[in-house]
Amino acid sequence: MIQGSLICKEVNSKFRDIISRYEANEKEISTLTGLRNDILHLIESSRFDVQRGFKAYVEIREISQTRRRLKNENRSLKPMYDYLKENAKLLNDIAKIQGDCRKQEE
Repeated sequence: MIQGSLICKEVNSKFRDIISRYEANEKEISTLTGLRNDILHLIESSRFDVQRGFKAYVEIREISQTRRRLKNENRSLKPMYDYLKENAKLLNDIAKIQGDCRKQEE
């Protein structure tokens, strides 16, 4: 038997996960951008031998790849994130419906 309260709980949880994931990604993107800029400034103002230059290249590449993955994920989440932020009442409504369903199930 399908329980409406469990479905509401799962939907509400998924919606909240979208919001928190998007916002966590934004923070991480900002952090990675800062790290990448720090390395670029270091390169700009320092002399590097081949070994240190290659190490900086690898760090920038890894940071950039991670940053790109997060940006791509956020690009996919953004329409839903924007909708949920603009309609925050929806999450409260789903929680209320969940309670109503639970009462009927009992």
